[in-house]
Amino acid sequence: MANLEANKRIVRSFFDHLSAGHADALLALYADDVQCWTAGDLPFSGTHPREELRAMIEGVVGVFPHGWQFSVRTLTAEDDRVAAEAEVSGKHVSGREYRQRYHFLFWIRDGKIQRFHEYFDTKHAADVLLSTPAPGFSD
Repeated sequence: MANLEANKRIVRSFFDHLSAGHADALLALYADDVQCWTAGDLPFSGTHPREELRAMIEGVVGVFPHGWQFSVRTLTAEDDRVAAEAEVSGKHVSGREYRQRYHFLFWIRDGKIQRFHEYFDTKHAADVLLSTPAPGFSD
């Protein structure tokens, strides 16, 4: 039986480390065979294995030179899954404000994130994140 509170703590840590831009700490939360799926048809959309995640984390963190901050609005845990609604805000390298709402669905196994799905407003993401060429965000 899954420890629901422990799984929620792992997800909270995910958002704390993502907000802080700590790639090593994020990677430590992932299982060796983690699969991360991102919605849409953006250059970073699709399913990504662990081997691609450091570059993706560093790419997104790099386009927010003054940082960005995730705020978790809700967490719901059942079995091996944690659903999270979160909001993020930060100033992109283009000077534009990025304010986004997300829904993540995490699967936790043996205290590690096995996989997650990331849903968000892909048009807003494209308008802001792709407005200025940056590593990891160009075709």
